[in-house]
Amino acid sequence: MPSEAALVQKDIDVAEISEAVTLHNVHEATNRTEEEWIWEYTGYLPESYTYIIAKDQGKIIATQGMIPVFLNVSGKVVLSGKSESSLVDPRYRGGFVFKNIYDHALRRCRDKKMAFIWGFTPAVKVWRDKLGFTVHNCIHYAIRIICLSSALSRFRRMPWTNRKKFVMCFLAIASFVYSLPWNFLQNFHPSLRKRTYSIEHNLRSSKDLQALYDRLRERYPGLIHIHQDDGYVTWRLTNNPYNRYEPCYVYQENELKGYSYTATSRKGDRGIINLTDFTVENEDVGFFLLNHLHREWHEQKAGVVYFLGNMTNTLTRRNFAVLGRFGFLKRRGQMAFVYTGLYDYLGNGLDVENCYINDLWTEGTELW
Repeated sequence: MPSEAALVQKDIDVAEISEAVTLHNVHEATNRTEEEWIWEYTGYLPESYTYIIAKDQGKIIATQGMIPVFLNVSGKVVLSGKSESSLVDPRYRGGFVFKNIYDHALRRCRDKKMAFIWGFTPAVKVWRDKLGFTVHNCIHYAIRIICLSSALSRFRRMPWTNRKKFVMCFLAIASFVYSLPWNFLQNFHPSLRKRTYSIEHNLRSSKDLQALYDRLRERYPGLIHIHQDDGYVTWRLTNNPYNRYEPCYVYQENELKGYSYTATSRKGDRGIINLTDFTVENEDVGFFLLNHLHREWHEQKAGVVYFLGNMTNTLTRRNFAVLGRFGFLKRRGQMAFVYTGLYDYLGNGLDVENCYINDLWTEGTELW
């Protein structure tokens, strides 16, 4: 391994993007493109992203990126960075390379006035002991089988270990059996007799989401959620090269009462659906929206629907409870949520119990 002084650490140049993407494709068995990298890092707030590379004798041997995302923290919008693209060539692991490149990336994030860095990882010891991040094993997911035979067939074709295939098939059968009585009982929920709710597929005004979260914040004062301005929605949902998103908005007269984003893969199996965001003002709205989505999933001949969230957050726990009464079966996820503060802001960290984490935070990454 070369000495620390022999390595060059720097911000990536446009001409180096292709080499960085190839490095990830080789070591992570992916098939990403340069255009997808450009979307991920420059499609939203292009002046604020960070992407550091380490080079040895002119070749990239490590990368570390931070995607800029605005968070609404107790009503105040602050810039944060989502930790992504952490990779060190296996020949250089076990030494100083990862810690050094990450520290370099954090310095650049401070320069760009990011208040927090956060992300998801199974390598909790590295992030906690080597990088000093706060670690929370708070991510759970819920699964709902729409068509059992379709779900089992899809699971058997997934590039998983045999053990994971067995676990997921067993969970699919358990979820399907659990959901059977709910398929019948959901038709009698009082919310379905209310004629004051309407389903729409476009926001009437970009201010409607802000108004909904303002009302939620009255009940959950410390709520921390992704700030969905027009630029973010266009980047994350409309222009996403990986997933195709279908929004659903529930209105009561002129007021937005809840919404959902469902995602299917643009490249893979459209029978696997992620309930990316499911945010409602009360349980009645949740049942009304889920009933509508359930009919759509049947029409699409979907196999399985996933939802993930932060179980330490009160609003998320309510969402899991509503989903549970609609036949979703909950299970602990495999990834941990990690974060660190870059400035002395709100105690130099995020209160994880206030973090309204859902699949919107993960860019559709498989955490289950």
